[in-house]
Order: sequence, then C-alpha cells, then structure tokens
Amino acid sequence: MAIRTFDKQALPSRNSESSFSLLLQFDPLQESPSSLFRAAAQFADAFQTLDSAATHSIDGHITTSLTILGFENGSLRTWFASILRSIDDEALKDLNLKKLIGAYLVRVKYAAVDWLEDDNPKKIVELEARITEEAIKTDVRLIPAYSPPSRGLLLDSVRRLGMAKELLADGDEVHFESKFGTLELDTRQRLDVTKIEGVEIASETTHPLRGSLLTVKKPDYLGHSQWQLKFGDRTVRATIADQVWLARFHSREVGLQPGDAIKVDGEYSLLLDKSGAPLSERVVVKRVYGVEYQPYSIAPPLDL
Repeated sequence: MAIRTFDKQALPSRNSESSFSLLLQFDPLQESPSSLFRAAAQFADAFQTLDSAATHSIDGHITTSLTILGFENGSLRTWFASILRSIDDEALKDLNLKKLIGAYLVRVKYAAVDWLEDDNPKKIVELEARITEEAIKTDVRLIPAYSPPSRGLLLDSVRRLGMAKELLADGDEVHFESKFGTLELDTRQRLDVTKIEGVEIASETTHPLRGSLLTVKKPDYLGHSQWQLKFGDRTVRATIADQVWLARFHSREVGLQPGDAIKVDGEYSLLLDKSGAPLSERVVVKRVYGVEYQPYSIAPPLDL
C-alpha cells in the first residue's frame, strides 16, 4: 500500500465529501504503542484495498493513493483522502469525475464499516448491494464502464478490517467519521470470513507446529475455541485441544495473562478462495508444554 503526500493546493479539505478520519481512543497507561500504530496501518491498508475494489468497478485503469491530510493531538486521529493517480484527463473535465469518485470512495468505506458492524448474519451480497446503492446516489453508476465490484477484493478488504480490530484491546474505541456519518467499531466483535454467506472456500493449506512459542493475545477463560494467539505480526484464532492442560488452566492451577507465551505442538491452517486469496487462518493447539511468562515491570514513581 502506498501512502503519499501531494501539493497541498491539490488536496481536498477535511470538510470535503472526499475526506474521512479514523479516531483511535485508548488508555495510554495500558496500551502497547506498537500495536496501536500497527492497527492504524492495517486500517489504512484495508481502506486502500476497498478503493481498489471500488475503482476497478468503474475503470480498471484507475489507480488511487490513500493520502494523509493530517493528525490531531489527544487520541490518535488521522485524516485521509483517496487521490486519483491515473484517469483520463478529458473525462475529468467533462464529468468532474475526480470529485464524484472521491465522494463515492468515502461512501463505499462507510458502507463496508457499517456492514462489518452489523450483528445480523453477514451476507456478502448485501455489501455488494450497498455499494451499488452508493454508486447510484453519487451518479457513478451512470459511467458506461461501471460494473459490480470484485467479490474477492471486497472479502479481502473486510478481512483486513477485521484484522485491524483484532490488534486493539477490548477497551479501545475506534470511530470512522465522514460527511456521511459517524460509526463506532466494536473492538470486541471478531469477524470469521468463512462464516459470511456467499463465501466459497476453494482450498486449505496446513503446516505443523512443533515446539512453537506463541504469544497469547486473549485467553478463553470459559471454553477452548476462542483463544487469540500472535502468529508472526498477526492475531490468529486458536483452539486448545489439549484437554489436560486446558482443565488445569480453567481451574487456575496454571496462571496465564495476555502477553505471556505458550510452547506448543499443533497445526496452522490457511483457507483460500477460488482466486487464491486468503480467507481465514487458524491454529489448533494439540499439546501445551508450558508457559513463558512476560517479565513483570514496576512503573517508576511519578515526580510530584
């Protein structure tokens, strides 16, 4: 993903229909700074993928860049705009497509985030219909070359949005704000792309894990299948199949907190769609050998 800056005279204002902001509110005394900035970058990556899905449905030759308009102090608020990098100059003169498409791209992001936060069973056809509605509202649908967005790119976009949320702690707040409305994202809600109606799983690849040390992002204190483990720089859902160790953990015989790591044998699986794009990844822990505890540190006293 390319995040670029341009001549300020050519950039839209923060109050334009082509701009939007992402506000991350967090507890500075508990939050890991690296996780926060990784989440912000992951959100930007997801929005860039949404731009690709939306612009390719208009014209496959259009390219965009997600541009940072600025930051605000306090919580982490970033202002963005999607800038058209390649399009017919004559078309821009005749149809004012630059402004029209800019507003359309923000509406597509709003629709995707709103769909993601819906508690009802998710259907990819409903998101596709929402995007078509936005194309009609902004007159993008009247462009002769317009066609429905790629389902694969849409699924990749919402998967990336889900991954961004998983990088945040439960107490964090995320707000998507634009001229078309404000949405609050539920950081506790997790997306399983394979459960979306209309998703077709084409293949699955698996890799054994032997003596792997995996950091625990979130334990499942009641069951066995809602664990979240760090796998590389990603958060992956995990099932603990070692019933003996799991019983010891649930009875509090084994102490474990987020940030600690477990040494395991198991299996990593990756589900792919027909285009080869990743849909979901999961870890099954077959045996837990032990826990590596995160070093405990005492904060220095404040100067009063």
